[in-house]
Amino acid sequence: MTALLLARQGKTLVVTEDPVHLHFQQTLRLAGAELYPLSVDEAGLRTDELPRNVRPGAVFLTPSHQFPLGGTLSVQRRIDLVAYAAATECLLIEDDYESEFRFEGLPVSSLRELAPSATVYIGSFSKILSPALRLGYAIVPAHLGEVFRRIKYDVSNHTSSVEQRIVADLLDEGVVERHIARMKRFYREGRKRLVRNLADAFPGRHEIRSAGAGAGLHLVVRFPGLVFDAERCSRIEARGVRIHPVEGHAIRKGHYGEWVILGYGNLSFDAMDEGVARLRAALDAEMA
Repeated sequence: MTALLLARQGKTLVVTEDPVHLHFQQTLRLAGAELYPLSVDEAGLRTDELPRNVRPGAVFLTPSHQFPLGGTLSVQRRIDLVAYAAATECLLIEDDYESEFRFEGLPVSSLRELAPSATVYIGSFSKILSPALRLGYAIVPAHLGEVFRRIKYDVSNHTSSVEQRIVADLLDEGVVERHIARMKRFYREGRKRLVRNLADAFPGRHEIRSAGAGAGLHLVVRFPGLVFDAERCSRIEARGVRIHPVEGHAIRKGHYGEWVILGYGNLSFDAMDEGVARLRAALDAEMA
């Protein structure tokens, strides 16, 4: 919906993180957007790379837990972005990806709190409750509310009222909040177990991106000397374990060949143990 809003306003240039989720890239491009990629590091989007000679329609980012590399946007960079949005009159599209599953440090404030009139705040119940719900939400600036309602009607004029009402009741009754608290405890232990298993299986042979170690439902891991192209990933999957190369989410290729994404959100502890063991066997075979 936000991509269509930009298209209807003729604002086709969108600044994005790089790497950024492939599906976000596809969605923006399907709406006619031209992507302007910026680097990311442990402190999130590199605001020093923001374009000064053009006026983008929007900046798209995942500030709470950058996907896939895991960084959290620093306070100074949030201030930089708000100032940039004011100067260029662009929108900030804030996908609050996995902010609920933060295991270390204090909760992170949203960009929207700093710039409510310039920020479209997007979230989903897929990770919190169930992907099968297909329910998400957008908090938009007041002056864009009616435009978004018209776009929603054009795209899909009905979303299940029953499911919306059920989720609303769960929110009102505090069920969702209690569920998140329980799942945070479970995923925190799962993450510790996965990190420990990787350390045992690959002593001195891997690097976990530290910025992503305290939040989310995946780890980003680098294996120096191994490039995870499509052929290698297929061979590894044939040995019973699926990994996702970071390079597949990169707009500018050639920088993340040694990095892979290990997701664990749908795995039991025993399955995590088995997955790391299979990965060790597969990588040993690749290096033989």
